[in-house]
Amino acid sequence: MKPNRKDPIAPVCPKKTSTIGTITAAAVAVDAPNDELRNLRENVTFIGWMGIIASTTLLLCTGLTMQWHHDVVRYLLLVLRRSAEMERSCAMLRRGEWLRSLNN
Repeated sequence: MKPNRKDPIAPVCPKKTSTIGTITAAAVAVDAPNDELRNLRENVTFIGWMGIIASTTLLLCTGLTMQWHHDVVRYLLLVLRRSAEMERSCAMLRRGEWLRSLNN
């Protein structure tokens, strides 16, 4: 017959009893809560949640960084395009002034 594993298994704690000149150790079953197992379970749960939070944060930051990178690149291209257009406009104005000075 298999034991019912739903019930907690009581840890075996050594109990020292002294007699005349001899010390004997007897194993006594004590209904004590298994703190080590509970702490291990809590630590594993905590580490699991921290892993989920860390990976989600990493994905979120990566996505925001990529979006920021995309926006910055788009803005820099816009600035370069405007700068090139201004240079062309200034060159055309200078050429126009140069042409006007030739006509005068």
